[in-house]
Amino acid sequence: WMSMSAKLEVSSGSVKGMVRRPSGEAACTGYVSSSGSFQLQTAEDRYSGEVTKEGVVSGTWSRGSYRSGAFQLTMEKQISREDLKTVFGIVDMDRSGTLDRREVVHLMRAMRCSAHWKDDGDGKMSFEEFVDMIRDYDYRWPSINVSDKLTMFLGSHKPGEGLSDP
Repeated sequence: WMSMSAKLEVSSGSVKGMVRRPSGEAACTGYVSSSGSFQLQTAEDRYSGEVTKEGVVSGTWSRGSYRSGAFQLTMEKQISREDLKTVFGIVDMDRSGTLDRREVVHLMRAMRCSAHWKDDGDGKMSFEEFVDMIRDYDYRWPSINVSDKLTMFLGSHKPGEGLSDP
């Protein structure tokens, strides 16, 4: 019996994200049907099963034809891309379409997190770089619960109102 966790994005039944298993993390893709049937594939393994309750999948896994077993996967919350676009719009105080260091630091302080900035040299963060930063937080430091903090942030901030000092 193998216990795993995953950060997955589900869109129209398609699944993609990262799965954490005893042998390490791996990128994955797959699907969840409306009936609860679940398929997931990494470079090495294939997982199939049923969603047994919200956020939990039980089933079998295999690696080629020589290894297999049972698994239980707990899916961790991950903020949606649509919600990330909303957060990005709120944080982009100068409406430039990119975030500068000041805007990113402001958001992270509002969430009581330290800023983790990967600058590609232009001093700006595009939406895709913002998504990568948030996903990186979720995977590297799951105890911080960045997705949950961003969801709470959305509950207390509205598009167009900008940010007040934390």
